[in-house]
Parts: sequence; structure tokens; C-alpha cells
Amino acid sequence: MKSKDKPGSSKKNISSHAPSVQDGKLSIRSVRTSRSMKSARCLVLPTNEANQIQHYVFIPPDGGWGWFIVVIAFIAYFLMDGVCYTFGIFLSEIADTFNTETSNVAMISSYMTGSYYLSGPVACALCNKFGFRIVGFLGSIIAMLLFLIASYVENFIVFTILIGFGVGFAFDMVYTVMLLDVGFYFERYRALATAISVLGVSAGIMGFPVIFKEAYLLGNYHWKTKFLIISGSFFVLTLLTLALKPIKPTIVVENIKNQEDDDSDSIGSFTLDESISGYKVSKLFDQFHNIVYPRISEYTTEVFLSETQNEPSTYIAILPDTEVASIFSRAFSNFSDYPSVYTKSEDVNCCISNCCRSCFRGITCCQACCNWCQRKWNSCWSFLCRANKNVNRPMYRDDILYQFGSLSRLPEYNQSHTNVNLKTGSAQLPKNISYHLSVSRVITQKDIEEEKQCVCCPEAVLRVIATMLDLNLLKSVSFDILTFSSFLTMIGLYAPFVFIVERGEELKLEDGWPTKLLSFMGLANCLGRVACGLLSFWPSLDPMIVSYLTLIVGGASIFASAFWTDLLGQIISTVIYGFCVASFTTLRTVLLASMFGLENLTNAFGITILFYGLASFIGIPTASFLQQYTGSYKYCFILSGGAVLLSGVVLIPANSINRKEKEKITPKVQFNV
Repeated sequence: MKSKDKPGSSKKNISSHAPSVQDGKLSIRSVRTSRSMKSARCLVLPTNEANQIQHYVFIPPDGGWGWFIVVIAFIAYFLMDGVCYTFGIFLSEIADTFNTETSNVAMISSYMTGSYYLSGPVACALCNKFGFRIVGFLGSIIAMLLFLIASYVENFIVFTILIGFGVGFAFDMVYTVMLLDVGFYFERYRALATAISVLGVSAGIMGFPVIFKEAYLLGNYHWKTKFLIISGSFFVLTLLTLALKPIKPTIVVENIKNQEDDDSDSIGSFTLDESISGYKVSKLFDQFHNIVYPRISEYTTEVFLSETQNEPSTYIAILPDTEVASIFSRAFSNFSDYPSVYTKSEDVNCCISNCCRSCFRGITCCQACCNWCQRKWNSCWSFLCRANKNVNRPMYRDDILYQFGSLSRLPEYNQSHTNVNLKTGSAQLPKNISYHLSVSRVITQKDIEEEKQCVCCPEAVLRVIATMLDLNLLKSVSFDILTFSSFLTMIGLYAPFVFIVERGEELKLEDGWPTKLLSFMGLANCLGRVACGLLSFWPSLDPMIVSYLTLIVGGASIFASAFWTDLLGQIISTVIYGFCVASFTTLRTVLLASMFGLENLTNAFGITILFYGLASFIGIPTASFLQQYTGSYKYCFILSGGAVLLSGVVLIPANSINRKEKEKITPKVQFNV
């Protein structure tokens, strides 16, 4: 249903109702703004002196320096996932040092992986604001220091906090940087580049047992010495993160029409108007969810590329029935009316005062705080605020988390060439610029200006948090099924990796074979990732079928290993399991994009990793309890295999339910350009 234009309202109008279908994809999250003319929302876009709107678009170079970043990502994954997946090789030594049970030490692995995933949205927000280099550097140096301190700690509780929670958060900072940066540098070869980098995970699973367990390498050293070596490795990674160069944005310029020829109420802005209200959610999600901000291709019909990289100097926005003075006084106190209007705050003398205005709605800080802030302005804190000069905003791309699979699966990729009329002038046209315009959300003037100051809750952070943590997708039954399946998978995923060495020793396998089983599992996982990556390029193959079949087979194999106790049985079971569970991490984002659309991928991924984290806090502790209660690791593998097998069974009806949801929903979103 098409909404009627109100007198004086902008033709650049986006109206929406209930969940809708766009390009054959289910749009669970609708745009909700429901505002009258007295409180119309104008989102200010950066313009130059010639009153031309400047859109910031990031074009992946698709090679070059990006391949060196792939190598850095491989090393990072090798170190981080080598620790996470093979933490079981340190269980006995650490337990002896702290005079505790191995099951208690295994809980640290649970805390590590849980905090690893739960802090995902925060790490994404930090990357979006400060850039990959700063976040990667801080994450690496924090991990280095924590391993260094942990090697001298004598208290088990302190050790648990440092390694379980501190290292988990530091790992997530580095992991997020590597995941996003590889995707940011590649388009055509993104799946290949990501596949090469994540092979570091499998290499870590294979390599850590050999390096830290075999006597001819570091096997005879104390675990504290091994932690010092790991700490030194992260110091090397800290130096490598300095090579994460940001991508300079391509400025796409749109000529603004004369206002006399257009009954628009704003210049360099767009107005969101809704005649029927949608779901009731908090103002944060209404305000900052990425889907509220249009894609550049939706906002304009004719653009040309700018040859310069000049910073925007002016912007114009006319708000109906509102004076400029009232905008400034109400910009933060009346949060819902003028959420994205930015006015230059000459009277704000320090970043702390600006923080107060952002977070506490106009409460002025005391002069002492302002004076302190003035003295610290040129310190390292100012460096963090001003370091990201290129205004990289990776999380404003709808496809940034689409790491595996061919882009040809995406409707946006196949249809983008019809979206916009490009005029290049003398500038060189980047490859497939139309696609990048169709997946890039606009960057506002406020967002750009916040690079010059410190604010508590910048728009670059709020947009990521609001997008990743909006729970409206849970209204979809098919998404609930997919999320519940992921939850079950994570309950059982890590236990075999953590307890395989202890289980092998319990079965009294030949000397050295318990460690070799873990290496075999890592090798099989490597082959599984390669196979799943290749299958994702097969257009006729449904990734859902591959996902639930591999989960069922993998769960059944590790379940059988609890009863097939000879060496041959253990080898076959662990190899099958390592190969099959590779599909879980490889195909999950492909599934989310195919079922819920690219515009919902970031939202769906954010909710999913939260359930990953919650399940991580349940899986290994439950397995540890079973081991303590029964005195055998057999039941840990029964629990793990049963959970993974059940997750595959639960996933079977998800596709058909998702199709029915799409059939029931009729298109109700109309874009007027």
C-alpha cells in the first residue's frame, strides 16, 4: 500500500508497514518512524560547497594488500582457535598446579568461548567506530598481557577470570577484526580469501597438540612456560595488526535539485514517514537500526564519482516548523523527534560535556571536569578518537558478514546494475559500483563530525548495537528454529575437542594417540571447511540440506565414539566429526542471508552469536558435571553427540516453514524516489 505524500513533505519518502517481502526475501524488521510533520525526522547527509550530496562508498580492492591481511588473519585464527579448541591439552598440568579437578579447569574453556561470542556486538561496534588497526592492536596486546600475567598467578579464581573472561573478550576483538577486514578487502574473491584465512582454525587444532604436547618440541616444558610462549606469539600478532591499513572511501556525489523545482522539505536529507505504526520497540532500535537508513541506491537515481577525497564542509537541512535554536536545545532532550540532526556545538567546551549531552540529555558537567578534559585532550584518548581519519564504516554494509558462498546467490548482486545511472566523468569507474551502492547504508554528517571529538555513545556504535541486538527477528518461527538448532550445536560442539585427550587416556590408548586424535580431528575439520566452501558455490545445492545432514552425521559419529572404544573406532569417529562440524561455521551466514535477506543478515548474525555464547556457558560445564558425577568421560561424548545430532534434526523443517512465512506476507513497502 502506497502512503500519500503530505504537503511539504519530501519526495524522498520511505514508508513501511508490517514485515514484507523485498526481492523475494523476507524482511522481518520493518522501518518504524510514525512521525507527524511537527516532528518529521530529517537525516542530514554530508554535502560539499557546491551543494552536492557526498556518499561514502567502500570499494574492496579485491587483492593487493588484502592478501597480506589474509595471512595475518590466518596467524590470528591459528593462535586464538588453537587455544580455544585445544585447551584440553593443558587440563592435567593446570589442575595439578592449582590442586583442583580437571573438570574445574575445563570450565575456563567454557567461559572463554562464552565471552568470546557474547562480546561480538561490542567488538563489531568498536571496529565500526575506531577501525580495524586500533581494535586489533588492543585485542592482541590485551591477550598478550593476560597470558603473561596468568603464567605467574597463584590463585585459581584470578586465573579463571584472566583466561576465561579477559582472554575471551580480547580474542573476540581480534577475531572480529580479522573476520570483517578480510570481507572489507575482497568482493569477487571474498569466499576464497575467507576460506584461506579460516584454515588457520584447523591448523591451530592440528598444530597446538603437536607443538605443546609432543616431547621433541615443547611437551616437556611446564604449562607456565607454554603460556609465556603463547604470550610472545600474541606480541608478534600485535605488531602484525599495525599493517591493517584502512580503505580510503570512494566519494559518490549526487547533484541536488533546485528546491523550487522540487517540493522537498529538505536539502541533503531525507524524511522517513509512516502512516501505520509497526511493532513497539525501544527508541534505540527505531532510531539507529541500519534498516532505517536507506541504501545509497534507494536514496538517489543519478550519481557520479568524485575525483577528490575532500572532506565535506557544509550541510543543509530544513526541518518543518522548527527553528535552528530549538534544534540545538532539543537535539538531545527530545530524543525521538530529532535523533540524527547534528549542530556544531561551539559552546560545548570538552568531550565530557558532549558525553553528558549525549547520555544524560543536557546535564552540564562541572567546570572541573571540563578543565580536566581540556588538559587531556591531546593525550592518547584524543588519539583514539581521531585516529580513524578515513571514516571506515564496515558495519554499514549489508553484506559485510557474508563471508562464504558466491555473491551470485544474492539478488542484490544480480540486480544491482539496474538500480542507478552512473556518470563517471573523468574518474575511473570501480568494478560493480552499482552493487556497492545497493548494499551500502548512508553515512550521516553527524557520524562524520563525531570523528573530531569524543562522545560516549557515537552514532557509529549505536547503529551497530541497535542493528545486531534487535530481537524482532525472533517473531519469525523459522528463525527461532535456526537459532535453537545453533544453540544445541554449540552445547555439544566444543566438548569433544576439550576432552578428547583425557578420554583417550581413560581408554588407555597407545602412548601418543590421544593427542594424535585431536590433530586428526583438526585435519578433518580443515578438509571439511574446504569442501563446504566449494559446495557453497554450487547454485543448485541447498545449504540447508548440507547443514542438517552434516550435523546429524557428525553428532551420530561422536555419540558412537562413546561405545566404539577401540583405537580404530576412535579414529573413525573423530575424523567424521571434525569433517562434518565444519559446515556449522562455514554455511551459517549463507543460510541466514538466503532465508531472511541480506538486509537482515547483520541483525540475524548478532542474535545468533548471543545464543552461541549462552550455549557455550552450558555445554562444557554440563559435560564436566557428568564426568564428575559418573567418573567417566563417556557421558561427555554422549551429551555432545546427542546435542549436535538433535540440532540437525531440528533444522529439517526450517526451510519449508520459512517459505510459508514468505508466502503469507505480501509486499507492503513502497519507496518513492
